[in-house]
Parts: sequence; C-alpha cells; structure tokens
Amino acid sequence: EETFRAVNDALRRGGAILIFPEGKSYDEPSMAPLKTGAARMALHARDTGAAPGLAIVPIGLTFERKEALRSRVLVRVGEPIAMDEWRVTQGPGSVESLTTEIDARLRALTPNYASADDAARAAALGRVIAALVTEPPPIGSVGRPLSLDADIARRVTELTAELAAAPPALRARADDLERRLGAFKQNVFARGIRLGDVGISMQWRDGARFVVREGWVVAIAAPFAVWGWVNHWLPFNAARLIAMRSVQSASDPAMRTIVAGLALVLAAYLAQGAVVGAVFGTVPAALYLASLPVAAEANFYLSERLGRAVSRARAYLALRRNPALRNALTAQLAALRDETLALDAELRASVGS
Repeated sequence: EETFRAVNDALRRGGAILIFPEGKSYDEPSMAPLKTGAARMALHARDTGAAPGLAIVPIGLTFERKEALRSRVLVRVGEPIAMDEWRVTQGPGSVESLTTEIDARLRALTPNYASADDAARAAALGRVIAALVTEPPPIGSVGRPLSLDADIARRVTELTAELAAAPPALRARADDLERRLGAFKQNVFARGIRLGDVGISMQWRDGARFVVREGWVVAIAAPFAVWGWVNHWLPFNAARLIAMRSVQSASDPAMRTIVAGLALVLAAYLAQGAVVGAVFGTVPAALYLASLPVAAEANFYLSERLGRAVSRARAYLALRRNPALRNALTAQLAALRDETLALDAELRASVGS
C-alpha cells in the first residue's frame, strides 16, 4: 500500500516511475516472465485519477558485453501504451492482459533466445555479417552501431526459424554459408587481422594520414593518460580483485567493480588529496584532485584507441606486404556478402510465398 501511494504521489506531481518488471537481474538468454506489479500500479494510478494521460513506455536494453566494464548498451524505446485508451480497448482492471501487452512490447525491443548456445551463435554470426556489410569504422569512433549487430543477430534467429520450413536445398545453402563464414573468420583472426579491417584502404596517402593523426593523438593524450594510470592503478586493480571473488553471474564482475571502484577511488582521492595538501597546500591539492577524473578518462580513451590503432596498423602492414592475401580476402568477403544477402532475400520470398 505504501508503494502504491508513493507511485501515485509521484505521478500526480508529474514524475515518472522506472520499473524492471521481471523483478530480478539474471543472465538467461530470454526475458523472464513479468511480474504484475507494473500493470497493477498503472491501472491503480489511472483508476484513482492520479495520472490523467498516463502512458507505459517500454524500454529494451541490449548489452554488448554484460560482463565487461565500459561496454556499450543499446537502449530502444518502443511505442507507449496509453492507459486512457486501454480502458476502452481492453476493459477495466485487466491486469493479466496489460502484463501480456507489456511483455510483448518489451520482447519486440530485446533479443530473446531459446538457449545460451543459440544466443552465442546468433551474436557471433551477427558480428561476422555486420563486418561483411559495413565499411571499416574510422579510428576514434566507437565502431559499428550496436543497433546494427543487434538487428542482424535478431535476423539470424528469424532465419533459423524460417529454415525449418524452407526447401532442403535452401537449408543446405544456409549450412554451407554458416560454415564458410566461420572459416573466413578463423582465417582472418589467425593472421592477426580484425574482420572489420579487411576492407581498409591500402593507399600510401591514407596510411600516412593515419600515422600522423594517431601520432598526434598519442602525443597530446599520453601525458594525461599516464597521469591517470599512475594515480588510479591501485584502486582500479583492487576493485577488480574484489569483483572477482564469489562470482555467481556474468554481470557480477562488472557491477562489483563499479561498486568497489567507486568506494576505493573516492578513498584514494581523499588520501592522495590529503597528502598533497599537507605537502603543497590547499590550492595545489584542489588542482590535483580536479585533474584526476579527467586523467582517468584520458587513460581509458587512449588505451582503447591505441588498441584499435595497433590492430588497424597490423592489418594494413600485413595486407600491404601480401597483395595476394589482400585480394583473396577481399574476394572472399565480397562473395560471402553477396551470398548472405541473396540467401536472406530468397528466404524472405520463400516465407512470403
């Protein structure tokens, strides 16, 4: 009763209520059955007049790597459920039907798989196919949009279901394509090349521009990054060690690192600031503390960018030294891309017919 009163009060003031309707955090590859709390709260607020014009807005979260810190999260917002209209179309007090509608709209925004193996297969194929159909992202960008990988992974799942009713010849083509995609990925990775770097430009001008640009980035950011690394090495690594104790789910290390890191970094800031203040005075201590968050971000940024730059340089040198390899990989990539798009089109036509 207190919760419902608090919800009504917040909505009456024009606020918003954020609810995770599954009621738990977990690592299963599909949404769990929803609790009825969201529907009951929305119906109660509407029926008591606390929130005229109330809407339920479904939001789907897709993690790129749930177990890793600083990995991307795709946030998708679906069509809202207008509660005033729900009264007319669904009938009053229909907790079950409203919960079912919320569930359907959330599933439309999130990946849902029958098993962890299916999820891993769809994600892996999605990344390979996304690399085939997109241009290599520039250094300094965050890479391909996560929405593209998620959409392709969803399409892989749909194709798997559609293949069950497809002609045997089409199923055989799909199996052969998946085998060839896997072999191509392994061949490229074995040479120390990322899939997304197979199609990079081999022009000397582009290579020189790359060296100059990345050299300037390192020259400018390196002092700040080193400062950030020196000042955060101890609390960051201590947080990681704490996070790896008694891990029960894939999300535990990242979440625990955030929680432990927050406490340890703040404690380190206070201790370091006190030492600097005692030795140099208040103003230098304040400047020192102000530099730390900026230096930490520079360290993260430069480490990630340097890793991508080294990988891109390795690919450039390997492909430039071996034109035959470059031509072979480029031809394979084009053939796989064409076959993937053709198979998708034929399956769509087959299902449509």
